[in-house]
Amino acid sequence: MKINSKDILNRYQGFTGLEKFWQSGNKRVSVTGNSGAVMPVMVASGFDTWKHSVLVIVQDEDEALQFQSDLRNLLPEQTILFFPSSLKKDYNGYSSDSTNKVLRTETLNQLVKTRATIIVATAEGFAEKVVAQRNLEKNTFIISENQMLDIEKLFCFLEENDFERTDFVYEPGEFAVRGGIIDVFPFNTELPFRVSIDDDRVVGLRIFELDTQISKAEVDSISIIPDFKNEANAFSSLLTYLPKDSRVFLRQASFLAELSAEMQEKLTDENQKFVHFSTTEEMLRGLQDFTIVEFGGSPLFQNHEVIELKTEEPPKFSKDLSLINDYLYRLYSNGYQFVFCADNQKQYDRFLKIVNDNQPEIPLSFFNGSLSKGFTDHLQRLCFLTDHEVFSRYHKPLMPNIKRQQSEHLLQDLKLLKPGDYLVHVDYGIGRFAGLEKVDN
Repeated sequence: MKINSKDILNRYQGFTGLEKFWQSGNKRVSVTGNSGAVMPVMVASGFDTWKHSVLVIVQDEDEALQFQSDLRNLLPEQTILFFPSSLKKDYNGYSSDSTNKVLRTETLNQLVKTRATIIVATAEGFAEKVVAQRNLEKNTFIISENQMLDIEKLFCFLEENDFERTDFVYEPGEFAVRGGIIDVFPFNTELPFRVSIDDDRVVGLRIFELDTQISKAEVDSISIIPDFKNEANAFSSLLTYLPKDSRVFLRQASFLAELSAEMQEKLTDENQKFVHFSTTEEMLRGLQDFTIVEFGGSPLFQNHEVIELKTEEPPKFSKDLSLINDYLYRLYSNGYQFVFCADNQKQYDRFLKIVNDNQPEIPLSFFNGSLSKGFTDHLQRLCFLTDHEVFSRYHKPLMPNIKRQQSEHLLQDLKLLKPGDYLVHVDYGIGRFAGLEKVDN
């Protein structure tokens, strides 16, 4: 039987008791006994009911991308924003990452325009301050279809904010001019814009693809937001953009305690002028105003209510059919139901055949969407299995468009290398390229 994300969310709405605690005025909740992807399911089902903004803070970028990917599969019609640090780690500490800057600015722009949304942030991204909202609005250049555009004013704005004029636009912070067409890649969108002008009137606004430079979709208006590197700009916490009725889900809050000092120490001299981090005291003081749900690790906030889940991750099956069948039969004998999660119908058909060949009486539901990890919920008597865990496959989360394109560009660049070409390895210095080897995971 095929089910959709709404069926899953309906099963969990109201089940955990979060709303009951909040209606009674308690703003501090600690969730224990959570395993696998149960927290993304809780957040998705809750958001579908609350209609309040939700901020999820987890430790690192990999975990944040997995959490965001789960939410995108569970809430396919909802925009799930990703909020990393503007810095990337390298062998010399931290350096600026234009891709992450776009994702951060896109989040701020959406928060200004949208009443309720979900943001998944890394701890480093949350600790890093953002430009104050008044500066964001002051430094936004808006272009609408059919308006009379002051082109000189636009060029002055781009040049004053360090946009680089190029022949073609490929990176955030670039713009190109060809006759009556102006291409701009601002820091608040994952794809660049194309502005068509006829006698100073805007006659077309389109989003276009980086790879092909071909227009993808028409839009009514665009906002151009620069990279805020000016020391004169005021900076504040991401929390200042959130409505006060927002819910904050915090994983291992104690991790935030020393994070700010560690990040500040690793900054290069170049970045120290315009990258700022909240102190531990500032972060905790800001969080005090919000409804907090802590999960994983010891609670940081006092006077919290406890919600005890009883979930566990399924065994590491590693394609062991006897282990799979034993586990299913044991749960089925105790009244459990099963949901197989995969983004590919063929994987479900493959698993269904295994089950039917051995235990045809076991009912199996199919959710056409992947989760990062399966889990067995002993209170709901419900078991979620994922294709990548059952068949030992690599699980690739749904990536933000700009990160996916960045990976594709890297692969394309690698394909241009020929055996014998000279290159520089970050650890070993100058060497000769021997070729690419495909590794089967």
